[in-house]
Amino acid sequence: MEYVFNLSAIDKSHSICQELSNNTNINTLIIKGCIHIEDIIIILNMLKNNKHIVQLNLSFCGISSDVVKIIFENLCHTNVEVLMLNDNFLIGDEGAHHISKYINNTNLRHLSISGCNIKQTGITDIINACSKNNNLKTLDLNYNSCHEKVNINELLIYNITLEKLYMYDVAICTLGFDEAIMHNQGLADLDISYYISKMDPDTFTCMKNILARNKHNIYCKHTSLCSRLCNYML
Repeated sequence: MEYVFNLSAIDKSHSICQELSNNTNINTLIIKGCIHIEDIIIILNMLKNNKHIVQLNLSFCGISSDVVKIIFENLCHTNVEVLMLNDNFLIGDEGAHHISKYINNTNLRHLSISGCNIKQTGITDIINACSKNNNLKTLDLNYNSCHEKVNINELLIYNITLEKLYMYDVAICTLGFDEAIMHNQGLADLDISYYISKMDPDTFTCMKNILARNKHNIYCKHTSLCSRLCNYML
């Protein structure tokens, strides 16, 4: 049975985490409220003791880049496989750099950092790190309003475990995308649909040609990509 704890009273983090440390029935922990460095240290120490908690949701917690650094420095000592950091606007590129530095030392299979004000530099850091990752299955970078193009080709070519990649409202570099999407064997769900609708005419034509040449391949292996993307363009 799954138990979800909502820690709305973060000032009580000491007593709550003490209670959670030996509770083997909990596998999902949802935290609500603004989290500071001292709070996250207490929570992470609890997670090191309780190996049954595999899902951690820290969305809407006002998390800064400094807190992200502490989280990812310590995740390797926990069994957390699903981490949600959505809508923490203070993470930014600096926080993304910390994520990229430590992500390959964690057990993460699903990472969601949508709406975290991460732009080209930060997203590129994460994409490059995940290209070498052998655990991650889902990467959600939606709603970061990144309008400078990001190259995802190495991720598509070299990552063999990623199944879902969400980059709604993130600009994608089309150069080499053709070869990369053909090479990829694992991705089943790719969302770059919002960016497609905002492309300039030349870029739109380039991406349309890429999809047209690989239509069968994409329909077979990238079903979600087709639902909005191919129907919109072809």
